[in-house]
Amino acid sequence: MILLGTPHQGSDAVDFAIQLLRIKSLYSHTNDQVLRNLRRDSPELQAQLSNFASISSRFDTKFFYEAYETKVVGVQTRVCDLHWPARRTADNTALKVVPKSSASLPGAVGVEVIALHKDHIGMAKFASADDDDFLTICRCLNEMVRKSSAKIAERWRYHKKHEGL
Repeated sequence: MILLGTPHQGSDAVDFAIQLLRIKSLYSHTNDQVLRNLRRDSPELQAQLSNFASISSRFDTKFFYEAYETKVVGVQTRVCDLHWPARRTADNTALKVVPKSSASLPGAVGVEVIALHKDHIGMAKFASADDDDFLTICRCLNEMVRKSSAKIAERWRYHKKHEGL
């Protein structure tokens, strides 16, 4: 299983995203429930974490996080003060939407946490097949495929052994 920029521990950017969604709701139907569930320590997120941690050893899992801050150009400082703990520069605001601490799962077994040299928006966008981050993901996928036959055979043996019990 490969997860790119998934905020398992929640994200500090959620409140800011909800503010942007409220602005959008002035001219379009919106729903902020998914965002609310991604707040740090939300009960829904904690339940998901607990459920996955208990079965994590069954999967070969790679968690990828962004190494660079995501910049939001043209956001006025007044708007950013509405709950976005971001770093401000002269012409924009930036933060890591999913830092390493949120990309990983405490208690998960057999997982690997890997940085991609991108911001959150660019994590699944690659300039070419020679992009270092694309090659990193390809190596992970190739390794998972290589190991999969043995894992599947092991699970079939287990299933047949316990069949009819």
